[in-house]
Amino acid sequence: MKPLPKKSTISNASLKRSLSLIVAVFGFLLYAQTISYTFVLDDTSAITQNHIVQEGFRGIGTLIHTSYRYGYWAQKDEIFRPLSLILFAIEWQFFPDSAAAFHLLNILLYSLTGFLLFHVLARLLKDNLLVAFIATLLFITHPVHTEVVAYIKCGDEILSFLFFLITLNFLLDFIKSNSQARLTYAAITFFLALLAKETAMTFVLIIPITIFFFAKHDRSQLIKVIAALTVAILPYLLLRYFALGGIVNTKQIAGVDNIIALAPDYASRAATAIYVLGKYLVTAVLPIHLSIDYSASEITIIKPSDIRFIIPCIVFTSLLTYAFSRFRNRDLFAFAILLFCISIAIVSNLFIVIGTVMADRLLYIPSLGICMAVAMLLFKLFNPVIKPKEVPVTLRDFIKINRKTIAIAAIIIGLFSLKTISRNPVWRDNNSLYITGVEDAPNSSRNHYLYALYLLDNVAIPEQDPSRRNQFFEETINEFKTSLTLYPADFKAFERHQIILKKQDKQILLETYKMIAITYRHQGDTANTNLFADKANAIEASK
Repeated sequence: MKPLPKKSTISNASLKRSLSLIVAVFGFLLYAQTISYTFVLDDTSAITQNHIVQEGFRGIGTLIHTSYRYGYWAQKDEIFRPLSLILFAIEWQFFPDSAAAFHLLNILLYSLTGFLLFHVLARLLKDNLLVAFIATLLFITHPVHTEVVAYIKCGDEILSFLFFLITLNFLLDFIKSNSQARLTYAAITFFLALLAKETAMTFVLIIPITIFFFAKHDRSQLIKVIAALTVAILPYLLLRYFALGGIVNTKQIAGVDNIIALAPDYASRAATAIYVLGKYLVTAVLPIHLSIDYSASEITIIKPSDIRFIIPCIVFTSLLTYAFSRFRNRDLFAFAILLFCISIAIVSNLFIVIGTVMADRLLYIPSLGICMAVAMLLFKLFNPVIKPKEVPVTLRDFIKINRKTIAIAAIIIGLFSLKTISRNPVWRDNNSLYITGVEDAPNSSRNHYLYALYLLDNVAIPEQDPSRRNQFFEETINEFKTSLTLYPADFKAFERHQIILKKQDKQILLETYKMIAITYRHQGDTANTNLFADKANAIEASK
């Protein structure tokens, strides 16, 4: 490959260690405030009300061959991610019901990820420590990662990427030494990445491309790498099959979770998916607007004639054209583009419709492509030509020689850090999540529904003053109504698209009607209490 110009490269182990420790410590300090936060959202089904996880060591055998929420509702679901559940079970064994311990481990794993990422990038970039350092700091401070780190359940994302980095490091060792032991270790760690989260499947493409771009190899070695990854996939698929009753999710996706499931045709589905990809790209580059939820109707179905499809379609076509045209030249910007596109493809809804239309956590790995591209751009624009005698051997020398590039990068890293620190408190507890959710995504039916439940249980019912109590109940009713307006209650809109709604949709509506009935009953409004109770009863009868 054509390496970056060796303007500030050094293989000094001490300098590498110092830079990697800076990254790790930075990552820890950035999220230290979340140690005091509580369990939120799906932490309930994964930890606090998962009776198998709460068995600790005794539950591990069950977790490896059952679906993700089996310990929560004693039936199969469509998710198989046993590794994070096993980790939760071990944590529960030693620190039962301690959210602080769970948060602390998430932060430590994230810091370790930053430490390893720097070393892997330094290795790939032939010891161009400046690019590796800036790219890793951009990644570790990226605000879109707040959901992954501050939300305990998202430890599956951290584990999967962490084992990817370990796998890649083992494979680079194999390419260099032809050690069969390293190849075997890589197969094992890739298997663990798959057990953490199924999106690790994208690494089957990313790893060979990475080796092609950055490592001197022969064809036989590349074939052995692909074979080792395939060998790791087979037992994973077998375990997944027995846990879920199949390999691919065949359950119909609820429209309230992913509006793309309600698209009337593939053209609309693809147009909406590419529109969402455009939003992902904008969020990765400018992480200004983040949200805990983007479900119906925060994102709506669009047609191919919509400008919201046309612009991202042109952008991605241009990016991929550049990437493929520069592939044989091993252009590092081409690699960054491919890393982003391949890792986001599996959750893009272009090929398979998944359980969510969009989520900040799904940008965790793809954001690395953006961080690498920005770091390489800064290097090309601002790094001076370094004379041999100026090659840095200490941290002070490194900063001094690269001060201009580091100063520019520090502005971006500083802004990212401020955004991350200000975003962290959103994940303090469910109440802060629900309140912020309505502000961040006002067109999300689920956000208004969750906020209504919060108002009902924590504000309206506990209020002693009758006047204020009625005022809060009225606000609660309005939130429920907004939720129902954003996600139509009578299902007629869905019938026009010939959609057969799955039971989960009716269950959400049933719970909503019951809550509205309870709210009106507390207000003494008998007519509306009976009206919504009857609606709930009708749904119960139809189930």
